Amino acid sequence: MILVPMVKRAVYYFLATGPFLLLGMIAINSRLRVNDWQFVEYGRETSARIHAYAGPVKQVRERITFGNSYTEEDLRNVLALWLDGFASGELQDVQPATTIDFGMTSVYQQILDAKLTLASATIRHGDYLRSRGEYGAAAEFYLSAAELSNVGKYSEFLSITDGAITQTACIERLVAISTELDAFQRLEATARIGMLDDDTGRSIAHTASRAAAVYQADLQRRGETATNIEAGRVSGALANASDDPVLARIEKWRTTGLSDGSRMPLFGQSRLAYIHERQFEETLQAALGLLSDESAITARSN
Repeated sequence: MILVPMVKRAVYYFLATGPFLLLGMIAINSRLRVNDWQFVEYGRETSARIHAYAGPVKQVRERITFGNSYTEEDLRNVLALWLDGFASGELQDVQPATTIDFGMTSVYQQILDAKLTLASATIRHGDYLRSRGEYGAAAEFYLSAAELSNVGKYSEFLSITDGAITQTACIERLVAISTELDAFQRLEATARIGMLDDDTGRSIAHTASRAAAVYQADLQRRGETATNIEAGRVSGALANASDDPVLARIEKWRTTGLSDGSRMPLFGQSRLAYIHERQFEETLQAALGLLSDESAITARSN
């Protein structure tokens, strides 16, 4: 048993040397048992979702590396790989199979790092174009970065936080140059950012519900009762009674943490994701109102 943590650390260190070696080692990791927790073995669907990111991640690492030179064409091509993959349904959320993996999934962290690298490069290029007075082109890159942040966003709570922060920054930049955009550019921007929050099947509420279901499986693997399962769920009655059923659902994780201290970090992650997702939603709604209000644009420009 003393060797188990050492072996596990060695496995993770080895995995860090390549983006997707986890696929070849996941069966080993799934059978390691530490502190009475049994890791779920990822199935075919999850493996396929992970594998779909191999090409896009590789392209970011090879072509969009901080400190190295890359062209606008390079940036557009790599962005297209991610955005087209997401639009076609090839790039999907990678959902952890155990609550231990929320915020700690090694392979997803590599996907998230590549996405953040690409998003940062896209925003920087938008800022560069803005400094040159090329406002329409700058808006295009800000919109692309916001759309990129939606890829895999609802995998778990930390990815929601990162995605929401990036999207908020992009929308704020877009609003800052809104007076420099013509009517067609504002209409396009309105349509594109409006779609960022238009997927009823992907939301922080769905992520919270999925976390509750995963926690139930965790308890079953530990041989414990499921008395706290509803801590992560929200019933229809609660949803109707609460002004904010999403917050009610997330706050229930605090109750779970009182009886299972190992789940307290999950509450912190979910609460942070909620805060930044709400900020993103508020920024989005304000931007939609401004971009569609011709009089407000005219007043700002004067």
